[in-house]
Amino acid sequence: MDVLTTTPPGEPALRGSRCPACTKLAFPPRSYCNNCLAGDQDDVLLPTAGELYAFSTVHVSSSQPVPYTLGFVDLPGDLRVLGKLFGVIDDLSIGDTVAVAVDSTDGVDTWGFRKV
Repeated sequence: MDVLTTTPPGEPALRGSRCPACTKLAFPPRSYCNNCLAGDQDDVLLPTAGELYAFSTVHVSSSQPVPYTLGFVDLPGDLRVLGKLFGVIDDLSIGDTVAVAVDSTDGVDTWGFRKV
């Protein structure tokens, strides 16, 4: 299941799920709710911007080129998402507003977040 989609104006967005029983958001989309265990989750577009909660640069990896930076982003609706951070990392601070972005390095689309 692909988690990357676009909003009607064509901006990148992430797909998640919302529980119809308890309204809890989840990412990636789930077939049941981790909160109340209800099934049949609703497919939703997640908010496209949030607040940078924490981040760290990875310097050793056996699966991808280094360095790269990962960050936890708090999206509205009480949801924290882990994703890559793009752009000038030295300009980032905890609490910055970041938005869903796509990086197309080497012809491969990778989703993550970029400072707004």
